[in-house]
Amino acid sequence: MVFIAAKGHSLSLLFTSERIQSTVAFALRHPDNPGRQKFVLKSTMNSSLYSGTDYEKKALNEFCERWLKDTFWPFKEFELSLKIPGTFLIFAETSVGSAEDFTGLALGRVMGGVSELFFIYTRPDLRGNGLGRQLLLDFEAHSRASLQAQSVMLEVRPSNDSAIRLYEKSAYKKVGQRKRYYKDGEDALIFEKVLGS
Repeated sequence: MVFIAAKGHSLSLLFTSERIQSTVAFALRHPDNPGRQKFVLKSTMNSSLYSGTDYEKKALNEFCERWLKDTFWPFKEFELSLKIPGTFLIFAETSVGSAEDFTGLALGRVMGGVSELFFIYTRPDLRGNGLGRQLLLDFEAHSRASLQAQSVMLEVRPSNDSAIRLYEKSAYKKVGQRKRYYKDGEDALIFEKVLGS
């Protein structure tokens, strides 16, 4: 058990890991909710999620439709991307057990020793409490330990100040820029972090 402080809130972390699955359980206090909320982070490699529970499939589908439809990818895109070799998904959910309790996810893949983080997303009502940081930490740990990645690369919009702050605090360095990368014409900043052993 590891205890860390994030913005005055205690996070209780319990790590377990396997070759393809890793799980992190932690509790936190949300600023607007004095009760403790428990979250479980799980990772899945390629399409193994779909051999998981019906609840997980339904929850991911509902999460994508509710939160990501206009921002990132619909559920069908997740299904397709999870079939690409090296692609994996880490998702966070409360321990209560309903689809409403899906809280965030990170999606990426490893190729040639480099882990590419496609994105991290947390529900807007749960931001600022360490969940995004924990998703990023678990993404890095899974990339390094299970998939032998030596570094993580990602793209981020210059207008996404909160994500840039998270990456910079997590030792990511800006290494480049892609002009007019996003559909709306905004550039993408390229960040990289070399993973320790």
